[in-house]
Amino acid sequence: MQGFGDTDDAAARLANDRALRRFALVLGAAVAFALSFPQILFAATFGAFLSLAAGIVGCAALLGRDYVWSDHFTRWDTAAGLYALSLLAGFFIDAEAIRLFLLEHAAQAMP
Repeated sequence: MQGFGDTDDAAARLANDRALRRFALVLGAAVAFALSFPQILFAATFGAFLSLAAGIVGCAALLGRDYVWSDHFTRWDTAAGLYALSLLAGFFIDAEAIRLFLLEHAAQAMP
């Protein structure tokens, strides 16, 4: 029985490599984007950017007519991984700390 990662097909290996590079590129962009905001907002911006990117990659998979049940990684797998990470980032959001941060900065902005 041949497993998912046991394939010798060069095209499948290339497709897996492309999908993993796409995933790493989007994940790196999400980290860079989230690091440009204050530290207290990191988890919120990281999760928001990842969910937005998952939607964009999912739309690209839909328009590119990627097969969902393929024997290699596709854009659907990339979108699912990005969305799963965005949900995981949601567990680290401290809503009360963000609320206090926004109130503090709103008070500083008023003359």
